[in-house]
Amino acid sequence: MYCQTLRFSSQDGKEVVINSTKGDIVDGKTKELAGIAAAIAGHCQKCFSYHYNEAKKLGIVAGEINETVEFAKAIRSAGNQGMDEFVDKMLDQKR
Repeated sequence: MYCQTLRFSSQDGKEVVINSTKGDIVDGKTKELAGIAAAIAGHCQKCFSYHYNEAKKLGIVAGEINETVEFAKAIRSAGNQGMDEFVDKMLDQKR
């Protein structure tokens, strides 16, 4: 197992450094599909582009990527709604 460091600029121009551990437990296909889902959940366009391109290089077909994207969007949407409700509830308690 080894550590890979990824460096890029975020959308607001700040440098982002990500240290990811590479090993033999999770295969590349799973990592890239998880990366796509995490990028969507994290609203990171550069992350999505990176993981999308890596997925294509690995031969992951469009159907698998599309299913992952739709799954991630549904989870993100539910999380956003739940978070909005949580914030509103907290604010109501503090008034």
